Amino acid sequence: MLRLAFVSGALLALVAHQATAQAALTTLFSQSSSGAVGGAVYFDVEVKLKTSLQALDCNFSATVGTPVGLDMYVTPDGRAGKQLDVAAWTFVSTDDGSSLAAGEDEPTRIRFPKALSLKPGRYGIALVARGTGHGFTNANASNISYADGFLALQLGEASDAPFNGTLVEERVWNGRLIYGPKTVVGPYLYTYDDVSGSVHGFLLDSKSGAPGQLLGSPFEVTGGAISCNRNCQSLVADPGGLFVFAATNAGLAVLARGAGGILEQVAGSPFAASSGLRSVAAWRSATGLQVFAVANPAGVLDVFDIDLLSGAATRRAASLSLGTGGGAGGLIAGKRFLFAANQTDSAIRGFAIDELTGDPVAMTGSPFTVPGIDEPSNLALDSKETMLAVNDCDDGDYGFLLVDKLTGELSSPLVLTGASDCSQIFGFTSKGFLYGGGDDWFDVFETGPALICSPSAPEDVELGAIAPKGSSVYFTDGRSLMHLPIHKKYYLPIAASTGTLLDVFREDPTGMIYVAK
Repeated sequence: MLRLAFVSGALLALVAHQATAQAALTTLFSQSSSGAVGGAVYFDVEVKLKTSLQALDCNFSATVGTPVGLDMYVTPDGRAGKQLDVAAWTFVSTDDGSSLAAGEDEPTRIRFPKALSLKPGRYGIALVARGTGHGFTNANASNISYADGFLALQLGEASDAPFNGTLVEERVWNGRLIYGPKTVVGPYLYTYDDVSGSVHGFLLDSKSGAPGQLLGSPFEVTGGAISCNRNCQSLVADPGGLFVFAATNAGLAVLARGAGGILEQVAGSPFAASSGLRSVAAWRSATGLQVFAVANPAGVLDVFDIDLLSGAATRRAASLSLGTGGGAGGLIAGKRFLFAANQTDSAIRGFAIDELTGDPVAMTGSPFTVPGIDEPSNLALDSKETMLAVNDCDDGDYGFLLVDKLTGELSSPLVLTGASDCSQIFGFTSKGFLYGGGDDWFDVFETGPALICSPSAPEDVELGAIAPKGSSVYFTDGRSLMHLPIHKKYYLPIAASTGTLLDVFREDPTGMIYVAK
């Protein structure tokens, strides 16, 4: 690594190899006006976690196809009072000479000869345009701050001459910081916003779990919104890592996972189902990949075979009954067993999965009930697949059942009461702790099971996910994504350390999954 030694604790350093960035923090691409050719914009960046800046997207005024460029300068401890003091700034890098203007309100990609290492701290940034002017937006209280788990931006000013002339205040730079490690292997968080027809992808810091939105996110999902209220387990990842599957009103949506966790819908998606889908689960054998899907209006379980090369899904002719149509809830698949909840029937149906064919076969004793759980909704299996958990959104209770290791049959039902009026299940950790929540509360259960505590949540809990090792919890209030680290000793989400990505979702996502790699 070659370092640019301009201040102690420097923000930026050249990294030996350019990598494809996988996360991005975006301001706006909707300019109110533009500056002079060769002008500058100024803003602050707070680096929360060490990462690397790979590129920028900028809103330039030059006509499409015009060669453009950019120089970057930095000053320690923020820009305040330094914008017109050229001596306070240090040159960091120029672009690689490959940029052509994309046109007004479109992102023009600016690449650097080498990636720039971002070290924790607060810094002032000056971007000086070449061959064009910057597009910027008039500032107001709602558009001057942007943040994720890695970076935070505070904007901003502009001047027609860099570090000279008249400083025009309340100007928001239009652009995007594209960042990420040299090699991205996860972990990731995906959240399905079915109303807007998109899956939002987030790169998670491997140590802290803090999220940053993936470059290109949200990823399009066609097929239409599903009939669901809050968590419907409508999103699932292929255990082999190749695909992500989403329930849509038109059938099964299949998205291929590319390098760095990016998603792209495969040809022919969505694939027709018996009726509109609600919940999905994925299962792999040594020879194939199947997706089980709840066709809710029809009240049946569809089985799809997935082509491992193309991602194309073929629905098997036979569908299995899940009881009363319109009442189906969550769906969960383990290595050998599959379970489906039905809120109308107050029942859980169990199936053994044939190891060779992937066919689900109804278990002896199915359907199963949990006295006290009237509307079973979400389902979760512990890592050993010896316990099944179910929530009741009617009154906030949680049900627990033992899973027979040989047959999968459910027994010994137990009901424990959480703090909310409508609970949601996030999942089990590898140590057997179950996390859930609802309203403005979390619920934490230890193995046994027993309720440890119900700490307050910083916002309403609509949907959530837990890191398998129990290091972080993620949830949404319907619009924003929140991340809380979990106390290593007491297993409690630490509300005082909440990180928030504001207003990233359109309306009440219905599925959230953690993917390790």
